Amino acid sequence: ICTSISNLKTAIDTIGPTHYYLYAWNLEWLKLGDNRYKYYETVYSNPLVKVITRSSDDSRILKNNFGCNSCAIMPIFDVNKAISILGET
Repeated sequence: ICTSISNLKTAIDTIGPTHYYLYAWNLEWLKLGDNRYKYYETVYSNPLVKVITRSSDDSRILKNNFGCNSCAIMPIFDVNKAISILGET
């Protein structure tokens, strides 16, 4: 489970798992104001990436911007809940 876009991008660029999880605890791309939409789009729209969001609003934002469906909502990161999500998806 990655907790940042940069960590996820590094994981995707290496040989390894058949899918990746991102706990999107902070939609940092909304705050940066930079023009890196394509960078985030390649990560969030990657079919190997399963995103866990903090809220239904965050899920909606990702769906509207990148077509990304959240596999779960977890307001506060909990290792035990994360492990159960890994087993369900």
